[in-house]
Amino acid sequence: MSIIGMTSNLLNRWNGVLKLSNLPKNEVSDKWWNIINTRYTEKQRYYHTLTHINELLKLEEQFSSKLKSPETVQWAIWFHDIVYDPTKHDNEDQSAQLFKEFSNDLKLSNELTTRVYNYIMATKNHTSVQTNGDSDLDYFLDFDLSILGTDRETYDQYSTSIRNEYIHIPDHLFKEGRSKILQKFIDAGYQSLFRTNEFREIYGKNSIENLKFELNKLSH
Repeated sequence: MSIIGMTSNLLNRWNGVLKLSNLPKNEVSDKWWNIINTRYTEKQRYYHTLTHINELLKLEEQFSSKLKSPETVQWAIWFHDIVYDPTKHDNEDQSAQLFKEFSNDLKLSNELTTRVYNYIMATKNHTSVQTNGDSDLDYFLDFDLSILGTDRETYDQYSTSIRNEYIHIPDHLFKEGRSKILQKFIDAGYQSLFRTNEFREIYGKNSIENLKFELNKLSH
């Protein structure tokens, strides 16, 4: 999909979730659309871009019949990486806080705001967070990790983009840290990466092969 085509699709999805939440399209929502565009096109981003948001929204659309609250998942997708500074460790906290500012501006309900805030915070520890039977949260977290189980070329581009985002870290330190993370995921198995049966079936085995592929690249 071209950049123009993707932007058009994203704007349609943005207007769609506004409608889903009974929010007006006005200068306030337009302000936040511009914030979204500005944030996700920052120069330090290589993977956590509008393309990432677009891919997650496509998965949300694909699995929408499984979701109890599509608007919760959609807002979480839009805002979960809105703050992204690879040199910091509080991106999720800051992203969740910025969503609260958006919610205050557009007067979302407290219940919806709390759910979306918690979904964003859950991306801090994908594999260890307890979803307590919230199937929508299970799907949202699986959407976010689906890149791990994509085809080899797409995964290789992803791993290169991650390295570019962490270019401030010396090569030997990045290889050491990244290798530990990859090995931990490999040892745990794909059942710990993905929470839903569909994503385990579609992406599970391939994710482990991709992680092993990257680990092997780092070791050489």
